[in-house]
Amino acid sequence: FEYLKNSAWTWEHMALTRARPITGPEWLRKFIINGIKDVLSSDRDDSKLLIDVYQMRQRIKVEHPGESIWDIKHHRGGLVDIEFISQFLQLKNQTAFSTTTATAICQLTNAGYLDKEIAGRLLQALQLWQGLQSIIRLIGPERLEDGAPPSGQAEALCRIANVENFDILCSEISRHARSVNDIFDRLINLPVSKIME
Repeated sequence: FEYLKNSAWTWEHMALTRARPITGPEWLRKFIINGIKDVLSSDRDDSKLLIDVYQMRQRIKVEHPGESIWDIKHHRGGLVDIEFISQFLQLKNQTAFSTTTATAICQLTNAGYLDKEIAGRLLQALQLWQGLQSIIRLIGPERLEDGAPPSGQAEALCRIANVENFDILCSEISRHARSVNDIFDRLINLPVSKIME
């Protein structure tokens, strides 16, 4: 934990918000959990944290442009953006640490660090992204790109999103992506631009 506390990069702390012991003696699991909390609760410079989160998102965008709406993880307003928002707020406020994004968002909201309306939008999008991602992993994204998936695949996607047809599903995906992207802009991109002026 010495390295993680004193030398680790911000992205390593972001990843650490998801870390947890999965096996081993109870004393070792407690030691690891306490070590993780100690590292995540360390004082940090808010401006540096904000810039680091922004720059990490830009690097990911270069490697994984997420041009398709079916790239649920990397598409602007997708899973990565929600996870980055959650991890940024956890590290900034040194609280609400959770290995699941939804729980972290709820805890951040309950602690007063995230507006309820914004949290609701994030949670709705997160639920949609996670459901769609599960189905897409099963069926593969290839036929989705041409907008004409077989009817069984389209039905499965619509059912998980609780919409009537494939066109409505595509509209809902775009709506939620825009919503998350707006939140990411408000909480991360715009504050970074002010710091860098």
